[in-house]
Amino acid sequence: MLAPLGIVNQKHEPTLFNGVERPNVEKYIIPSTWMIDGAGLFGYPLSWMSYEVYAVAGLNESGFNGKEGVRGGRMKGRPGLNEGAFTGRMDFFPVSTDNQDLRIGLSGYYGGTDNKNKGGSNEKDTDNTFAMISSDFEYDISRVQFRGVVALGENSDAAALNAAYDPAGTAGKGDTGEQIFGWYLEAGVNVLPDSWKTGKLSDSSLIPFVRYEEYNTQHKMAAGDTAEGKYDRSEITIGASWLLTQNFVLKGDIQFCDTAAANSDTTKYNLGMGWVFN
Repeated sequence: MLAPLGIVNQKHEPTLFNGVERPNVEKYIIPSTWMIDGAGLFGYPLSWMSYEVYAVAGLNESGFNGKEGVRGGRMKGRPGLNEGAFTGRMDFFPVSTDNQDLRIGLSGYYGGTDNKNKGGSNEKDTDNTFAMISSDFEYDISRVQFRGVVALGENSDAAALNAAYDPAGTAGKGDTGEQIFGWYLEAGVNVLPDSWKTGKLSDSSLIPFVRYEEYNTQHKMAAGDTAEGKYDRSEITIGASWLLTQNFVLKGDIQFCDTAAANSDTTKYNLGMGWVFN
């Protein structure tokens, strides 16, 4: 299954999000695509509320680092269940009319990190756990779309992690943050005139968008560890998504990237296309 945190992790197909690249908050803070083995319950007890709750496999702490947070701790193939985890979310739908829809979501995760792909333990005595809370929303009003996510994750014993996995002080290792944090807001509008939506373009959409995000994989460090400015990042993405059909999209965008480190401004130009099959 897909961990039910954020927006993009469960809606990660290229036709379902704006931009050639996924929002980096949902890459380095919420490590999309975050696939996990598990079992649980989900449902709609009320017309305006849904829930999901699962017991799942935990993360592999040996893959944590300062640059990517816990992203490297995802386990693919045959994840170990030495230390499990719990995750879930609730969604609320306070507005649902012909021309506007609002969804607000709350999600969380908590579990041990002493796991190894293909089973077993990492044999490191850290006793670390990782917890995350997140909130997100999607608001569509007529042709305008608004999206947003905020997420905070915390390692219970980052000092032990850094000591265990970097005993020699190797550069680039042992720099895992005690807390990781990020947020973004995005706005887009479908500008394709209805008069153009005929024939093969009957379900086409052209959506210019802008997104601002801030994320820091060393938001807080354990006592004695020092944060690096290059991991405190912000980005502005401006682009457009042209869905020729709802299953095929052409995309392009410009990203203005910056960090808290000196002279770190960069600009990226992205082009892409994507499709899904029914």
